[in-house]
Amino acid sequence: MESLCLGIDKNIKEPGPFVRDYYDSNGGRFFSDYCNWNRIPEYRQFLFGSGISDVARQLMGSKAVRLFHEHVLVKEIQTSISTPWHHDQPYYCVNGKQNCSLWLALDQIDESTSIEFIAGSHRWGKWFRPERFDKSPPGIFK
Repeated sequence: MESLCLGIDKNIKEPGPFVRDYYDSNGGRFFSDYCNWNRIPEYRQFLFGSGISDVARQLMGSKAVRLFHEHVLVKEIQTSISTPWHHDQPYYCVNGKQNCSLWLALDQIDESTSIEFIAGSHRWGKWFRPERFDKSPPGIFK
């Protein structure tokens, strides 16, 4: 995990083209960026050398795994910006039953502020409208 933290530090110092930086009125920051594994060695090493792909393969019951993208979210402790409840699928330009997101927390956090999942919600047969964390409409880039 130390290596991933170094990679995140690099990512924040030199963000990629898909960066979104959200700030609240208290100065709290919520940093979001993705598709940087090919330029940040620590990400590449984790994705292809840690065994995380085997976890995804087993969860999907698949013989192979393909990387769609990595997504880094860094939420500073003082930020009041919440992550909207959502399904990941509507944000992706792929479809199918063998698609999974793996979330890793690199810092110790209190359970009351941790990510929550609803078991089986991927089988509801419903898609929810994607929402940006700052409430601006999806598809509009600033």
